[in-house]
Amino acid sequence: MGTAREDLVETVLAVRSSPPQLTANAEHVVVEADLDVPTGVASIVGCTQPPKPEYALIVTPGRYRVRVSYVPSAPPAGSNPDIPGDYLSYQIDIWPATAPSALTVARQGPTPWAG
Repeated sequence: MGTAREDLVETVLAVRSSPPQLTANAEHVVVEADLDVPTGVASIVGCTQPPKPEYALIVTPGRYRVRVSYVPSAPPAGSNPDIPGDYLSYQIDIWPATAPSALTVARQGPTPWAG
């Protein structure tokens, strides 16, 4: 997943039992990309962070679907106002899936996206 800023960004991760409704105020929604988690452990880290045990997400081993919703937000505490890019909160939803499916964009945003 790419972000609109190279700075601090808000991210919310929810593990669900089934696909949630689309987030109404999201400007951009990438829906249902596959994520295989054969070990039951996924690392949740930024692109410059090394994986650490405290960043592990423990789930039942298997295939998941992932939805990333890009929601306009206020600047997070500690962000640098001199770095260009939109302030967005990234809502990541994952849920179990039984079969592979193609990547789908549910809502295309008005600006170019890094990811």
